Amino acid sequence: MTSKALLDPLEMWHKALAQWETTVNDLSNRGTSNEHYTRAMQKASTVALEAQQKFDAANSRLLEAMNLPSRQQVDELAGRLLKIEEMLALLLERTGGLPQTATTVPDAVRPPRTRKPSPRDTAAATPQATAAPPAAKSAGRSRKTAP
Repeated sequence: MTSKALLDPLEMWHKALAQWETTVNDLSNRGTSNEHYTRAMQKASTVALEAQQKFDAANSRLLEAMNLPSRQQVDELAGRLLKIEEMLALLLERTGGLPQTATTVPDAVRPPRTRKPSPRDTAAATPQATAAPPAAKSAGRSRKTAP
């Protein structure tokens, strides 16, 4: 029985964790009782808060310059969109669903196509065996081409 109690890893972990917690609590109690430590921590917190505020201000100016929305503006738009979707769902529920649209007409309802192509259109579509030779370039002039 004693050998099992000595080799239990869970019990060893529990004891090590309890000892670590006690040590950390003692150190933090000694540190917070020291007035210099408390002032230093307060100063560090103040500096960190000011840096965060300056970063947020610079970030918002940058986003505004790039014509992009900030996180707060996106959150506001998401809230508005959610309200609109809820209102639409309520309206659809009251009216009984989506109405049938005229743009989804089946092919059987459409009238048949009766227009015949003109002879000129058919002649342009078929290649002719007696095509005219390309125009000869004049020797005296040179054409400038656009770059």
